Order: sequence, then structure tokens, then C-alpha cells
Amino acid sequence: MTSRAFRFFLIAIALVFAGGCAPAHFSTHDATARIGSVKTIGIIQPDIKVFQLSDDGVVLMKELSERAAKSSIEEMTAFFKGSGFKVKLIEPNLKTMKELQEVRALSKAVHKNLREFWNPVDNIPPPTLGTLEALADLYGVEAFMFMDGFEVHKEEKAVFSKKLATLAVGTLYGPSALPKQGRSKSCVSFVEANGGVIWASYRDAPISLDENFKDRENTKRLVRGLLSRFPR
Repeated sequence: MTSRAFRFFLIAIALVFAGGCAPAHFSTHDATARIGSVKTIGIIQPDIKVFQLSDDGVVLMKELSERAAKSSIEEMTAFFKGSGFKVKLIEPNLKTMKELQEVRALSKAVHKNLREFWNPVDNIPPPTLGTLEALADLYGVEAFMFMDGFEVHKEEKAVFSKKLATLAVGTLYGPSALPKQGRSKSCVSFVEANGGVIWASYRDAPISLDENFKDRENTKRLVRGLLSRFPR
């Protein structure tokens, strides 16, 4: 085995033993140059959902989800300001509410399928949300950050089937939300005003004690990990 092949082998083994916890990244070949032309980033309100599974069924922990979204915004804002960008929180109004809802829903659909683009081939076009130029002009930004995520937590003494979790969460977020261990999925993407996704980071792993949506500082660590390989 050549030294290069051996290094790849060691990396693969390390990822297996790490449980695949390290975020996966998508990036266009010219992402650094395109990001370098951006001065102001608009952060779209993250869509974070934290579920509690128990013998009584499935509960969306609304307040906890909202706190996680707020903590995510705080960490993204601090990160991008520290990287020299201006940052604006995109607040919907009567004129933009419907369009922002549609764009955020589309971003979640793109996030679900981003793994197709980790190793793109020539005949696969880059992911896009469609033009966002009207929104960019209205809010005075050149690019947007999208984020969504969910976690499935299980009550310690609850007894239920894998089928319950699949029915409860899998229809919305995919079948990887396994109740016996709990899942944490999250994705962030950097999108130009023309709608092109030029960089993204995706995480799908068992819920970590250090990175989760239930605790403010842990949420910030989770977001920091997602942004750790952002070109700057």
C-alpha cells in the first residue's frame, strides 16, 4: 500500500470510529474568490426543531427550538463579524414574508440533497435556490446564510419502537432519526444573490454532550463546528 493510499485508509478508519460526527462540506472551486467579493451577509432566521419522544408520543419543544435558533444566530453573527463581514438579520415584513417562507423551504429541500454535491461530476449543475436578487437589494446584502436543523431526544425510561420515530420525524427530516440513540442533523449554506449555493456544511450524528441544540453554549459549539472550514 502506498503512503498516500495508507493516509486515506487511516482517515477513513478515523471517520468510522468518530461515528461520522465531523461535518461534511460542499464548496465550489472558486468559493474563496466569490466570497471575497461579499461585504454584507444576510442571516435568514434558522429553522431549528427539537423533539422529545416519550411513551405519550412526540412533542415539539417550541421554546427550546426558538432558543436554539437565537443561539445559532448569535454564533453566526459573531463568526462573520469576526471575519470582517457586515451582518444583517433578515426580518420578514408583509412584503417579503411569503417569499422568505418559500425560499427557506427551498433551502431545506436543497440541504436534504446536498450530499449529492460533495463529489460532483461534470454533468451535475451546482445547487441553486433561484434568484434572490430582489431580496438582496431590498435588504442591502450580497449573500445569505441559511440554516436548519433538528434533534430527536428520548425520555430515559420511555419505551417505543423505531417505527414511531420514523413516522414522527422521518417524514419531515429523513429516516436517520433513530430513537435509541437520538439524532442531531444540521446544515448551513452560503448563498449568493443569484441563488447559487457556493459553500455548505452538513452534520448528521448521534446527539453529542458537547454539541447540541438543548444548551446555549453547546449550540454555539455546534455552529462553530459547522463553520470551521468556511473559506476566509
